Amino acid sequence: MKRILPAVLAGLMMMVILTGCSSRNGDEAHAGWSGDWLRVHRDLAVEHPAGFRLDETSSAVMGDGMFYAAWVAGEGRNVTGAQGAAATAYDAQIYFLAKGNATAEKAESELTGWIGREQTFYETDGEPDFTAAGQTFRILTLRKALRENPYSRGAAAFAVHGTDTISVELLCAEDWDGDAQAVLRAFLGGFHFGD
Repeated sequence: MKRILPAVLAGLMMMVILTGCSSRNGDEAHAGWSGDWLRVHRDLAVEHPAGFRLDETSSAVMGDGMFYAAWVAGEGRNVTGAQGAAATAYDAQIYFLAKGNATAEKAESELTGWIGREQTFYETDGEPDFTAAGQTFRILTLRKALRENPYSRGAAAFAVHGTDTISVELLCAEDWDGDAQAVLRAFLGGFHFGD
């Protein structure tokens, strides 16, 4: 018994060690992915955009619902929102939103709704579709804010990837001197899909 117990314990420890060595969330399929990228879920990561710093992310995992991240450029300034709430606005801000859906049809329906909501906040111009990382994105130029908003212009991209709906907005203050379309397209070029 004294010899069997250590052997059993050693076997259990080896199982735990080997299990701990296995990749989590399907990482084995993405060995070339950088640990610096923002991991949305096991099959999507995004590179941090040049000239922007990560401001916040949600704790939700895309497969269970929504995932949100925001990057900012410039110094923050205090603003008052339409409902009187205090907020911080920057020279430019990138919002990334992804939602896992039960079906591809539901993902397409979400996409249509998100584009429609965008058009209630900005005068938009449709741009040619843009393909990055094997994914086609619908692109909009946000020409003019239709409501009081610290971000007067920008660009947005929308896509459905499998059953996931993806939205990226680059919102800019009037005096930001960057090219919204170029920055948005460079950011989309930093997407990595694992499926």
